[in-house]
Amino acid sequence: MVIVVLINNLLAIASAWLPKFLQEGRGYSEAEALYFNAAYYVATDIGCLGAGVVTLWLHRRGFSVHSSRCLVYFCCALLSALTTVAALLPKGWLLLGILLLVGMGTLGLFPCYYALSQELTVQHQGKVTGLTGVFAWAFSPVHKLFGRMVDRTGSFDIGWLLWAGCRSLLSSFSGCSGIGLAQNPANRKW
Repeated sequence: MVIVVLINNLLAIASAWLPKFLQEGRGYSEAEALYFNAAYYVATDIGCLGAGVVTLWLHRRGFSVHSSRCLVYFCCALLSALTTVAALLPKGWLLLGILLLVGMGTLGLFPCYYALSQELTVQHQGKVTGLTGVFAWAFSPVHKLFGRMVDRTGSFDIGWLLWAGCRSLLSSFSGCSGIGLAQNPANRKW
């Protein structure tokens, strides 16, 4: 459950707050921010597809399917954690490049998570995925808290560090450690 909340919130913060972060936090024009936003979404798609390609590549090189998924998940979480670096960078090409890597990693988490979650149950996959997804959105005050933090500090940096960066780091360390229990069929309770 924690993993679903983490990855959904990472994507939600990056998607919803990126244009404001670029415009108000880094001084990009509205047009520049919107053009970059389009590039960001192309990068997220590349990350999503790339996660599958790299997982398959690792498996063909001798890794188990589970280990391949976990390794790709971990790497995508580390890419997502680059939000901590982005929060500290000034306007420029390095910032934009880092944000593209963040986008790749953030959406790359999803196919890994959903593939790994299939190891939790054979009969009730739809229920597990549906309930965890609803929980992630219904009980998440992340946007309100992020907005309040921006209002109080006048900066996106602290919110970006705390909400996006720290959640990415937590996700990278919790991802496969929790899901890894499901690899053993004896752990399947449903």
